Amino acid sequence: MKGFIAIVVILAVYAGTLLWKGAEIDRKKAMSFPSIYELHRENGVPVFTEEVVRGKFQQFLTLTGKFEGGVYKASITPQDRAKIKVGQEVLAEVGDSKIKLTGVVSRVADRTSLLTGLLDVEVRFPSHRALKGYFPVDVTYKSKNNVIIVSRDSVNIREEKPFVYIVDGNVLKKQEVKLGKSNAHYYEILSGLNGGEEIVSSDSRNLSDNLKIKVVNELRDNL
Repeated sequence: MKGFIAIVVILAVYAGTLLWKGAEIDRKKAMSFPSIYELHRENGVPVFTEEVVRGKFQQFLTLTGKFEGGVYKASITPQDRAKIKVGQEVLAEVGDSKIKLTGVVSRVADRTSLLTGLLDVEVRFPSHRALKGYFPVDVTYKSKNNVIIVSRDSVNIREEKPFVYIVDGNVLKKQEVKLGKSNAHYYEILSGLNGGEEIVSSDSRNLSDNLKIKVVNELRDNL
């Protein structure tokens, strides 16, 4: 009889232990946080976007030189000689505050340097003669108006045909595009977009067609 009672007690303790463990597991589940995957599945993958616009597309040559004695001096390769002419407008952003300056090409050497094999170029900024130091400048050598323009970051060129992701409500639609000219910041779009579309401009490596997304441009604007 005592043995039977002992068995009953052991079984009761075991059952109580199982109930306690079950309750503890439920408590920990209630305290756990959702994973990134679960958040993305419920709320959408966060993305930055931009609007496709029509505007002026410029091709420019970037020079890196030094400003001293009231003149900005740089060098170009002979292959770039046809892109640079005396009188061309030059744009620059200088300093931490990115002050925008406008200058003009004042001289392009006729012969290459025997030492470097490059052509010397001089640029003058009439309103900023006190400038000093090294900084890059952009010389515009070709421009087109009323062109569909998108940022380079928005175009995916890792597949055979380039494409962008168009935002359609809270999902993505893959759209192939035909690229034209490009510069350091933008692509000219020849077909595939009409202007006015909202497209993804952030990293698109983990995105896909029909994926649920959430636009979070306010986070980018606060960076």
